Amino acid sequence: MPLKEPSGGSLPNKPASPDRIRLVKATLVVLLLCICVISRTSPSYFDLSLWHSGSDPASYSHLVSHCSDIPPISQSEYYDRQIKLAKKLHAFNASAYIAEPGANSQFYGNFSKADWNLSERPLLLIISPVISQSKSGSDSASTEIRPQVTILTPKFEATRARMLPVPSAGGAVRYVEWAEEANPYAVALSAIAQSFLPDKTLSTIPSASAVTIFVDNSIRKFIVDGLLDRGLESYSRQVSSSARNSTTLMANVDINEIRKVDVVSAPLEITQMRERKSKAELQILKCVNETVALSSQGLSNEQVRIWNLVHAGQRAALAAARNGTRTRNVDEVVRALFKGSGDGYEQYFTHRLGHDVFRGHLQGSACVTDMPYLI
Repeated sequence: MPLKEPSGGSLPNKPASPDRIRLVKATLVVLLLCICVISRTSPSYFDLSLWHSGSDPASYSHLVSHCSDIPPISQSEYYDRQIKLAKKLHAFNASAYIAEPGANSQFYGNFSKADWNLSERPLLLIISPVISQSKSGSDSASTEIRPQVTILTPKFEATRARMLPVPSAGGAVRYVEWAEEANPYAVALSAIAQSFLPDKTLSTIPSASAVTIFVDNSIRKFIVDGLLDRGLESYSRQVSSSARNSTTLMANVDINEIRKVDVVSAPLEITQMRERKSKAELQILKCVNETVALSSQGLSNEQVRIWNLVHAGQRAALAAARNGTRTRNVDEVVRALFKGSGDGYEQYFTHRLGHDVFRGHLQGSACVTDMPYLI
């Protein structure tokens, strides 16, 4: 007796008919053709961000070329920064400076969080001072301090790390890879040891010497903890790492005699190095901070009033900021100006009055621990 289909639908294992299969295939082909045609004729149709924001996709197209005629920071300027940092480290008897992707890595290494997102796997920029002896024409030896630029990278991301546009005044950038099963902080300390112990011996290091490492003031705490913890362990026994090519760390450094590893925030003499801007930096800052009409139709009357009010606030702040004046009073002068305008714009004055812009939001990353600031 043949089986009958239940009233609710077909049997679970009943195969689809050839006609039905052909119909589904034809429908899919037509759908794909429609998507191709629409994507070519109206590409913004598939931009979901525009659907959510309701923005006109062509509103800001004229800003694409804004500041495009301003040249980027040159390689020679990065070299100069690295050399000055190496000399500062040497003056402080420090073995290295370490920064995560951010404002300081952008300043010294030409990459930031825009190029490499922070994660639980550290990628670090390490700059160490290397001392070399050179002979002049009179055969007298002279000391030269040059920077050793090292990138500590997760091993499985090493290829991408090598694509970062990192300049190096001391020769080729050294890439140090740490495997998933390894301790990245032990590998980092080994890399630093390789820099200040180029002969892989302790003949020039006193047995009671401390190794001082300066870190970027915005570095995450767990990285500092990892360096400190591993420093207490690894610097009491042999630290080693291996590599497969000339640009990867190859060291087997016996550092049993080193007693201590100090990991501290970089001193003011180093953090202030970013504050004096070069002509190239000032040119970029001037362009990106210009008031620009986002609309191709120009500014409205209200926008002009807002601009004039902000400009008046800047002039009032500069007039009030004199030696002996409390910074709080400078802030109050500007807020009173906004409130006195009668336009109600003081309700949007939610940010503090000002801060050190060169260590703030203009370095390619959200560096919000900038100081000094006015409140």
